[in-house]
Amino acid sequence: MIFDEITLHNYGVYRGRQEIKLQPQCDEKPIILIGGLNGVGKTTLLDAFQHALFGKLASLSSKGNTAYDKYLSKCINKSANPQDGASLSISFSHALNGSEHHYKVTRSWRKNRKNITETVDVLKDGKSDPVLTDSWNEYVEQFMPIRISSLFFFDGEKIKDFADFRKSSELISTGINQLLGLDLVDRLLTDLVVLEKRKTLTLSDHREAIIIKTLEKRILELNGKKDKFRERKKEAEKEVSEIEAKIREIEEQFRVEGGDLYRERKMLEFKKAELNKRTENTLERLADIAGGTLPVFLVRSQLKKILEQVDKEELSKNSDQLNGTLKKRDQQILKELSKRKISKKALLVVEQLFAEDIQNRHAHKNILQYLFLRQETIDSIKNLLQESFEAEVKEALQALENWTSLQLESENIERKLAQVPDAESISRIVKQKEKLEGIYRKAQVNHDIINKEYEKICKDINIASSDLEKEYQKKLDTDHSHETASRIVTHSKKSRKTLEIFRKKVIKYHLERIQEYVLRSFRALLRKDTLVEHIRFDPENYHVEIFEAGGKSIDIDRLSAGEKQLLSVSLLWGLAQASGRRLPAIIDTPLGRLDTTHRTHLVERYFPQASHQVLLLSTDEEINEKYYQMIRPWVSHSYHLDFDEGKQTTTVKPGYFW
Repeated sequence: MIFDEITLHNYGVYRGRQEIKLQPQCDEKPIILIGGLNGVGKTTLLDAFQHALFGKLASLSSKGNTAYDKYLSKCINKSANPQDGASLSISFSHALNGSEHHYKVTRSWRKNRKNITETVDVLKDGKSDPVLTDSWNEYVEQFMPIRISSLFFFDGEKIKDFADFRKSSELISTGINQLLGLDLVDRLLTDLVVLEKRKTLTLSDHREAIIIKTLEKRILELNGKKDKFRERKKEAEKEVSEIEAKIREIEEQFRVEGGDLYRERKMLEFKKAELNKRTENTLERLADIAGGTLPVFLVRSQLKKILEQVDKEELSKNSDQLNGTLKKRDQQILKELSKRKISKKALLVVEQLFAEDIQNRHAHKNILQYLFLRQETIDSIKNLLQESFEAEVKEALQALENWTSLQLESENIERKLAQVPDAESISRIVKQKEKLEGIYRKAQVNHDIINKEYEKICKDINIASSDLEKEYQKKLDTDHSHETASRIVTHSKKSRKTLEIFRKKVIKYHLERIQEYVLRSFRALLRKDTLVEHIRFDPENYHVEIFEAGGKSIDIDRLSAGEKQLLSVSLLWGLAQASGRRLPAIIDTPLGRLDTTHRTHLVERYFPQASHQVLLLSTDEEINEKYYQMIRPWVSHSYHLDFDEGKQTTTVKPGYFW
């Protein structure tokens, strides 16, 4: 399929008739680049494609819960006459069974006195086709199944939510069922069950038929109830997910505003009070040490001199008595030496030595004595110098070191306390967070109740289905006269089992194939080449898991906003490749919140490969001059949306911003 042209008439901000040629010049230039500032009609143009193709079934960005006729009324340009109405016309080519055909779908509507009237006209190969016109909503599924249109038409900024496993599961589930035709398998399974019921009823007597019908009615009611609770469960999950996202946002705001420090404020104040107490105790201990003998340490050199003077005075006091004794001893020794007839020369030397010793001792005799200290005082001074000083100095130094450490720790805490935002500025965020947490708890309780009820209904269905199977089997076993019906039912059951096995194997095979497509796409777009080693889709619930090298699972919530957007793009790209369908891609806001490297990868590696026809709806800040030059080799032609402030209308003009 390839778009040839789209025409908008009085549609949204597009007043009058606006035509956009979409046929690429060649296969090497698949991109049609359409530039426009914010608010000039890019998203309206994206909606126009879906609106033209799918009408009231389309998923339109600004429709919400608005009724379709009211939405059509809103789509008429405000400056246009409502009775002139608006229209969309889209032309495209599509090859079917080896033959290419050209189609043109025109959807127009105008406002009458009381209501809106919409008409649809379909041309095939230039001729009006009433059959196609009447059945267009069914026929368009052959070109572009509406349930997979989101794989090819999407807003790049909004798809980041697909990285949330709940939304990605729904996307993958839809993609798998539609792309692989499993909805047909499900329909066949349902038809076989209906066939079995009909054939089994023919085998049942009246009483047994009543039992079987009762069970079938109960299962039908339970299935209806299950469908309602499934929807309520989805809504509850969505509500919980949205509140969780809001809580994460407000927690981030809380952190940025200094909330973590605010949360630690009481602990910091407690620590500071404790440090002040320890500091006071340390100062008291230092005061006690200072009130003892430690100050005497300052005159320790004088104390040493006193002890030296004490020694000298003691020596002087004893020198007279000692000198008399020594003189007598010296004379006796000289006399004895003389008797032993030693030489006069040696005797003279000895005599001189004795004389010099006496002379030296006389020197102490002249030392002035003035201290006259008692022995207890002398002993106290010696004890101070030898033992007390050493212990008290060691203790004083340890206390000073503790005081310094406490001062530093106290200053650090005071700096943190100075950074704590005041309660008034943070209270707004705290109140919002508490309010959200309250809402989250209620939503979680509501979700749990619904989920519990949903599981109970599923269990009841299984029990009822089992009972019904038993009733069927009971009848088949006891009534051999209805052999044909019995054989049909038996083969139908075998067929259902085979189909179930087939379904599981098909899903497993294609999931592995899609995993590979998505992994290749994601690794091609990532800046971190080694971030992802493997991607896995759970075959039961289609939850996405990504793994780094070594097989460790990566929490998707930890990915940056840009990486989540790339994962979402990869999911869409991988599913689109797996579909095998040649469908155009239309991408609004293509570069979103990506950083420079990721933008470059998307421009160089994704856009030229996204499809054989790629329509990019970009602002001048996304595909700017730099990226325009990079993408230019693949651009067939371009337009820009020119908004007239005075007329409040947009006109499509050839050429990009530059």
